[in-house]
Amino acid sequence: MDQKRNGTEKTARRTRTPRRALVQTETGEAKRLSVRRAARTGAVVIEERQSKVKKPFPFAVVFSICAIVAVAMYVLSLRITADELIVKISDMKDEISDAKEEQNALEVRLNAKYDLAEIERIATQEYGMVNKDTLAKKYVTISEEDEIEVLDPKREGENTPA
Repeated sequence: MDQKRNGTEKTARRTRTPRRALVQTETGEAKRLSVRRAARTGAVVIEERQSKVKKPFPFAVVFSICAIVAVAMYVLSLRITADELIVKISDMKDEISDAKEEQNALEVRLNAKYDLAEIERIATQEYGMVNKDTLAKKYVTISEEDEIEVLDPKREGENTPA
């Protein structure tokens, strides 16, 4: 008898349905069905268990988030660089306006140097020159006996008597 039971158990095992099977329900949820035989009656019992199916790691989501963060950081760095350049441009514009003001002031001073009234003022006040109209005029008469000799500094050696 024992051999008979062993033989029937072997055939029962061979003809049995798989012990575990995955079934997808109408809601899309995966459930695992477990099939076993009841020990006393030999009837097939189907149990429904929650599936412990592991979902794959979401590489695409992680990569997308990393890409978005990288692009945001790049845009932020570009914005910072643009702000720095804007500040440099405004500083250079200020320097240009200061240089133009200095150029205008120097042009006014240059034009003042060519002004005859300014030249006369500097000559009279700083160098002590006087206007020829304010001097007394003296006339010198030369008699016939007197001579006037003009010495040329280049020919000084020629005019001296030997």
